[in-house]
Amino acid sequence: MPIYHSPWIFPIYKYYPEENDIEPYSSSVIGFYTVAFLVTLWAIAATVEISPNWFGIAMTCVIESLIIVTTLFYTNTNNL
Repeated sequence: MPIYHSPWIFPIYKYYPEENDIEPYSSSVIGFYTVAFLVTLWAIAATVEISPNWFGIAMTCVIESLIIVTTLFYTNTNNL
């Protein structure tokens, strides 16, 4: 059963062939963005509070890169 992502990631739909219908679907993408948001908040707090500022800045850059790559992957994979 294919999963369809809109060009803006959300909403996510899943096709059910026996019903010939698509319905909203919660996939692991939502979990990824939730975890990425929480880690970003932690990295910002680490930048402010922890003495070597580069650690929090590096974590923020890594999370932002993962979010960009994941978003590009899901927006460019279209199911026919």
